[in-house]
Amino acid sequence: RVLFPRPACAAAVGARETRDLFRFLGRFLAKALVDDRLVDLPFSQAFWRVALGRGDIGLRDLAELDPALASTLWRMARLCEERAHLVAAGAGAAEIQEALLLDGVRIEDLCLDFTLPGAASIELCPGGMDRAVTIFNLDEYVHLVTRTSLMSAVEEPFREFRRGFEEVLPLDELRAFSE
Repeated sequence: RVLFPRPACAAAVGARETRDLFRFLGRFLAKALVDDRLVDLPFSQAFWRVALGRGDIGLRDLAELDPALASTLWRMARLCEERAHLVAAGAGAAEIQEALLLDGVRIEDLCLDFTLPGAASIELCPGGMDRAVTIFNLDEYVHLVTRTSLMSAVEEPFREFRRGFEEVLPLDELRAFSE
């Protein structure tokens, strides 16, 4: 298990406490660095990429945090690639829907919508609760689940972490170690 904030709605119960804890964590780590103290916490690689504002995060990072979700999203991404090949070959919509199955089931029959898996209150896009996932918008769904899980739904805890860190030490001091 590694440290990374769980995606949550900003208005969720306990959201303020979570933000306060991440601000404290930022101050704590910066102070430990200033005082040359060793802190043994299981930070994920994705944690530092997000904390430092690096945009090169994706499914490989999600695999570290939620292997089951990442595995499913990778299989969905492969279906999107196969769909592109079928479209290029001139296949029709019905043929594509029947040919591309996830564990033997059509994407449309999974009854997915544009909400974050495991957190139905977090919409991936405006109106996401009312928008069905199909084989034709699956690539957008994969992208939005990944981005929301690693960035937008964890934006506030990371903002507070950075704020707390910079109360003690400029975050730019760490960028040299992340290159």
